[in-house]
Amino acid sequence: MMNFNRLILKNNNNIKLIIKNSFLTNRVTFTSSIRNYGRYNSSTTTTNETLSPRQQEIKSRMSKEEYEYHQERMRYEEGKSDLVFNKDLKAEKKEQELKEQEKYSTEPLIYDVSMKNFNDVTMNSKPPVILNCYSNKGDLSKLSNEALEAYAKEYAGCFVLAKLDVDSNIEIAAELKITKLPTMFVIHNREVLQQFVGLPNHEALDELIQRLITLSGGLVNGKTIDQNQAIAENYIRSNQDDKALEIYNMLLEKDTTQSFRTLLGLVQCYTNLNNEEMVNQTLSTIKEKFPNELDHRKISICKRILDLKKEVSKAVEQYKNISVSEFENKIKENPNDNDSKYDVSLLYYQQGQYEKAINQLLEIIKFNKKYTRSNVPDSNDSAKNLLIKIFESLDNQDPLVIKSRNKLNNIWFS
Repeated sequence: MMNFNRLILKNNNNIKLIIKNSFLTNRVTFTSSIRNYGRYNSSTTTTNETLSPRQQEIKSRMSKEEYEYHQERMRYEEGKSDLVFNKDLKAEKKEQELKEQEKYSTEPLIYDVSMKNFNDVTMNSKPPVILNCYSNKGDLSKLSNEALEAYAKEYAGCFVLAKLDVDSNIEIAAELKITKLPTMFVIHNREVLQQFVGLPNHEALDELIQRLITLSGGLVNGKTIDQNQAIAENYIRSNQDDKALEIYNMLLEKDTTQSFRTLLGLVQCYTNLNNEEMVNQTLSTIKEKFPNELDHRKISICKRILDLKKEVSKAVEQYKNISVSEFENKIKENPNDNDSKYDVSLLYYQQGQYEKAINQLLEIIKFNKKYTRSNVPDSNDSAKNLLIKIFESLDNQDPLVIKSRNKLNNIWFS
């Protein structure tokens, strides 16, 4: 087996290539002949709309479908649209979303490197890395970037493509002893596994990529681990937790890396399915394998959502002989009856009438920011805490959540 070589960044101003046993005599130089790299060339065009800074911020956080839905809802609220925003419409939007999600696209790991980020991108990377040293002045260098970028997009998440422009980073190129372009270093766990001088032919490049795929956990059902995780996460966003669960369980069986991302997805699925036993079982696995991740924000959110579901179930059982309309009449008779508003918000939530649930809680907070449920004396800020849990249980990009959060902020800081 080839002895590994190590790249060490001693400080921000000095990069050293320390060679345990010189591989320079074993390096392979490839000819410039290549087989139709044109198929790797891809171009995308974008159109810029004239948007306000606030609109740009909203659009940047949403998918195309979500943004269109947001815009239509805003037009509806302004009386410029006849659309009815009900469950059927939301389901239709989710179905359209899912068609896009089936493309299982996930962000490729492609970075331009310089002295500033060299260590973070190449040496501290969990996935394996291809460091491609190139010049924009050479045709082979351009072809190497096109080919590697195509692989990085096709097998998104399997490896990092770190592109080093030697013309802009002369000091790094000198330390790496770059004499011919392009030159590629294959790095994993801070060690150089292989070096290529010149552009590898198609077969050699395919073989290299397959090796990197194996190092990153392999393919599952013809897709990378990251792509499978992206599909599962999109299923979660589309409220199809059973489908997401199938993917995560498959990954648990076949993904040799047993990534935290998969376990976190399982926690979210089991939370949405209200399976507290499996949530706790998965959290035990995380505690064993990733103890430093137990305070992860999404885990904290899942715990709060489970608390919400328990509170809703308790209210449904407690008021099983009282209808929602009775609560509504009670509130009409006494608009200051915050306890009834609080209780009916739980029943609204159980029925999927999220906007009504949220509005009841906002009404409470408007008149009493520190409202505490009378039968739960130790629960401070009951209405605000319940409202936050409801937000967390819904899609953060849902226009209802965005609008309601803004209302809460305006009330709270008024």
